[in-house]
Amino acid sequence: MKISVIGCGRWGSFHAWYASKIGHSVTLYGRENSANMRQLETSGGNDYLTLPKEVKLTKNLSDAINFADLIIISVGSQNLRGLLKEIKSLQNIDLSRKKFVLAMKGLESGTGKRLSVIFDEEMNFHFVPDDKPLEHSEITNEKIDSMTAISSDKNFQSNEIDGMTSLKGEHENSATIFSAVQKISSNVKVAVWVGPGHVQDFINDIPNCMIMASENEDFTREVVEIFKSPLIRFYYGKDLIGVEIGAAAKNVIGLAAGMLDGLNCSSLKGALMARGTAELSRLVESLGGEKMTVYGLSHLGDYQATLFSEHSRNRKFGESFVTNKNFDKLAEGVETTAALMELAKITGVELPICRAVYKIIFEKQDPEYQLMNLFLRSTKSE
Repeated sequence: MKISVIGCGRWGSFHAWYASKIGHSVTLYGRENSANMRQLETSGGNDYLTLPKEVKLTKNLSDAINFADLIIISVGSQNLRGLLKEIKSLQNIDLSRKKFVLAMKGLESGTGKRLSVIFDEEMNFHFVPDDKPLEHSEITNEKIDSMTAISSDKNFQSNEIDGMTSLKGEHENSATIFSAVQKISSNVKVAVWVGPGHVQDFINDIPNCMIMASENEDFTREVVEIFKSPLIRFYYGKDLIGVEIGAAAKNVIGLAAGMLDGLNCSSLKGALMARGTAELSRLVESLGGEKMTVYGLSHLGDYQATLFSEHSRNRKFGESFVTNKNFDKLAEGVETTAALMELAKITGVELPICRAVYKIIFEKQDPEYQLMNLFLRSTKSE
């Protein structure tokens, strides 16, 4: 199969390496001014791997999209919306014939939106009339009527509004409407590829298990068939909300783990793991997902790679932050922390660990006080 990878950083270069390794024809795209692309062009590799000679490098986005049957996107989560706008604006490309995979983790800062929701908003028709989720006070039957009126548009299939009208008179909280108005449509198919593992391990033939999820089970299975190998065993994710929230939020727990390491309190990581999954399960459930999903590969299953490994950027960022050391690598958990605070506000779910990390990073509050107060606060039932 012809596969293009958009994004030439650590994980983008890995996905190109991996897709080529298992027999696909691969093009890897990077921006004109990308230092990562310059390194790949000059040396044929980077600090993590050497690309197979069969992988074609390009700085032309249109060429990359035109080439592929399937496009893997692996960029910083805060850059996804802008990239999708660029892809959507490309001329003479029928995107409905392309398959997309988001091999990335995060939530949009400022909105708390999941990456598949951002994809849908930019690449498909959607029915969110405002730029932000509705607060409880804004939810009215009239507002729901205005959204369901889109069903008269011939471009929308009837299943895209299933469940909307049934919400009338039943909107007990903002999370219900939040999930409903951001339901995924199905014009351009997208799957999400997440789970544990480090590039440094994969390229040394150390296998791991990962998860592929989408709103369409047949499409999930199709993508798994394309990418499965002895190096990566996939599981089918049936709860896209839980998979995405869990995958993004584990990076925030990774920040907290690094902070505990920096404060010489690593023994508290057990409590961090237990309470972290507990608060995220409540959030996932409030958004319409399955609370048990966070105990799977996308969240708890990724804790070893994120909370304990020397390779974990989020853990290293947290440790560097509390010890006042410089760390210049991307740590997705930082922006995800702010996004989770948006979701906490929308849903009313308490996220004490995420809030403590937010206060430390964004409000510059004392790390030791915040974390010790978090774990050593008044006794309560588990």
